Amino acid sequence: MTNNNYIKFWGIYDEIPSSKRYMSMFGNNTLCTEISIDGVNFIFDGGTGFYQYGNQFKKTNKKGIVNLFLTSTKWSNIQGIPHCNLILEKKNRVHIYCPDIFTKEPKELLSVLFQAPFFDKKANPIKGTVQYDTVNTGKKIFFDDIELSTINLGSSVGYRIKFENIDVSYIRGFNPKKIDTNELVEFIKDTKHLLMEGFFTENELEQKANENHCDINTAVKVMELSGSENLYITSLAPDKKDTEIMSIEEKLYNINENIVFAKEESVISL
Repeated sequence: MTNNNYIKFWGIYDEIPSSKRYMSMFGNNTLCTEISIDGVNFIFDGGTGFYQYGNQFKKTNKKGIVNLFLTSTKWSNIQGIPHCNLILEKKNRVHIYCPDIFTKEPKELLSVLFQAPFFDKKANPIKGTVQYDTVNTGKKIFFDDIELSTINLGSSVGYRIKFENIDVSYIRGFNPKKIDTNELVEFIKDTKHLLMEGFFTENELEQKANENHCDINTAVKVMELSGSENLYITSLAPDKKDTEIMSIEEKLYNINENIVFAKEESVISL
């Protein structure tokens, strides 16, 4: 196994990017997380952070397949895809995996991103190879010895990656009042690194009960019940100021020092 195993956050906001100066400490881009294991690149969600990931990929002159796994097809999860260098340059291959919780096939769902009037092919000809595939939730996918498990969260799909002593779970895009959180706890049981949504505070969730977002308290509770070792809170609300996030983070640190808010371009060694 190589020593180049890590998690890197390229976008941590949900819904829309943040452009405010008082909201820049944690990042600006919408959802995109890179998990590199044993030479295989896994990208989860293709928000505006995916554009930033593509720029970095170009600078390093990497080649090979980029595996992009979507938790859902919300705009915040896909808006960076048509602008990414990975799609526009010939040497690149992008394999997009889309959950089976939608009625349309992945190519039918996502190819509209590259069609007029939303996309100008003359200005940005697609030269890279784009392949679409369906993620069958509840089933496992294998990349050699790397195991990828999935769980249906109603409005999104959660993922868990295992390889030797590496164990990472990526969970977001659900309302805890609409699903059986016991199933989720069992799915991520004893995971080492839990990347989980904390869009709302508990009070905000009460006021917006119909939205498919998870609150911070539920993320902490799921961490504790599942025996997860580390919790990185992501999928932040775009109106959360740095000072507000820092205040919440300080309170959580006093409960468990292994709970932090994800920061854009921060790297976690695996």
